[in-house]
Amino acid sequence: MSTQSSFQHNATRALTLMWVFWASQLTLLGMSQLAEVAPSQPLSVGYVVAGLLFWAFKALPLLIAIPWLLKRSHKAASWLAYACLFYFITWMLVAFTPERAQLGALGALSSTGLFVSCMLFTRWEKRIQI
Repeated sequence: MSTQSSFQHNATRALTLMWVFWASQLTLLGMSQLAEVAPSQPLSVGYVVAGLLFWAFKALPLLIAIPWLLKRSHKAASWLAYACLFYFITWMLVAFTPERAQLGALGALSSTGLFVSCMLFTRWEKRIQI
């Protein structure tokens, strides 16, 4: 196997992992949003719409990168890695709240995985272009 095809294979694996961690971040953000709902509070349409809009606002940095990630842009992956650091900080703050510690720990692990996979994809994809 040549070096170039090795980098191609590694970049494809990193891209796959990046998509998995990206989807887990969106899912965990949704679970975090649902965890903020009081159990005794009735769900109205306005409340659900407001929750979805707030989730979309929190997920906006992840959602903005979609078109460029679909094109395998290493620059978009590196920017996503930097944006992921803000999610890591947020998840660490959530991890230290007693009632949502598990969710925060999962989010911190997911954002760490997203960061590492973005950086590895950026490195290997850039090596392919050289």
